[in-house]
Amino acid sequence: MLHGTADDWVPAGPCREYASRLGQAGKNVRYIEYPDAHHVFDGPAVAQVMKVAQGLSSRRCRLAESEGGVVLNVETKEPFGPSDPCLERGTTLHYNEAATKKAHGDALAFLKNVIGQ
Repeated sequence: MLHGTADDWVPAGPCREYASRLGQAGKNVRYIEYPDAHHVFDGPAVAQVMKVAQGLSSRRCRLAESEGGVVLNVETKEPFGPSDPCLERGTTLHYNEAATKKAHGDALAFLKNVIGQ
């Protein structure tokens, strides 16, 4: 998982926790954060900071997996969905060349490790 620390669309914390749970379950997972990188940090078409007023973010949501892989809102104990009250509007997109170059190298290293080269 390659994640920007400045991502306000899909926050780093829950992704970091998910990667940790996967690793504890014996899955081959690697989680890497890139400082000051927003959502779409690897998208050169977003060279200027773009604010997306209608973009829905789960940044205020606490989610957990339940039986059968259902994702629950921890607070309400109900299945998480697009009308969940914890969702918040307003997100940021921005390309980060340094993070993109590092992510390309990190992804290549991971694949070489998995493939065994």
